[in-house]
Amino acid sequence: MLKEIKKNNKLAFNFTIITFIIGTLLFYESLFRQINIILITLLISYLPFIIFFIISLLSYHFEDNLKAIKIIKIVTKILTYLQVFYYFMAIFMIAILMAINPVTNPKYYKFFVNSDELTKIFPKQIPYNAENVQFYYAPGVLQGSTDYVLYYIDKNINLDRFNDLFKAKAIWIGHEKDYTEKRGLLTGIFSHTSIEYENKNNFIIYLIEGECDDSGYCNHGNYLLVAINENTNEIIYESSSW
Repeated sequence: MLKEIKKNNKLAFNFTIITFIIGTLLFYESLFRQINIILITLLISYLPFIIFFIISLLSYHFEDNLKAIKIIKIVTKILTYLQVFYYFMAIFMIAILMAINPVTNPKYYKFFVNSDELTKIFPKQIPYNAENVQFYYAPGVLQGSTDYVLYYIDKNINLDRFNDLFKAKAIWIGHEKDYTEKRGLLTGIFSHTSIEYENKNNFIIYLIEGECDDSGYCNHGNYLLVAINENTNEIIYESSSW
């Protein structure tokens, strides 16, 4: 029986460590969110750890009580199975929280915009002379889109250099009203910036990537683009996948 007690104590301790590590991984990305989301995610991520930590303490505290150890052993096994379902639901809940509470603080820009796919167009860091900077990131959940948007004004922009950077990479260049290749692809562009809907056509768009399904309305697709307003020196980088 002593061997069984030690085995149960070890099991509870191991799951305490495992649930702490998983909780930390789940909680990590929420550090760059609003404080209420951080607190909710903290509870969601570490609840199994807290439970197994308590069980681990009880296992050692009651190691001389065979009846208590037997009950703790049964509870530990049940919770071990339930935590798989819990973490599945936790990941889903965290994704929803992050989707409805997008990151809008530019100081977290480099944390989220760091993949090779994005940085081949997006700047690796926001230019030091950028003004009125706006940043938006939200992961997609279910039918929602994953969006990255960077907007700023650069009064020192060199239009020739800008054109040299993106013209060769673009599959299409022009104003939004002139785009007819894939219906619906550019419908939602600039929606997460201060640009009003009627001003979209003041921007020259360099469409780097653009894909649609066969529905004719682009129910699913993705685009990667950069746009510039020559008159106001406004620049927008945007990526969307839905």
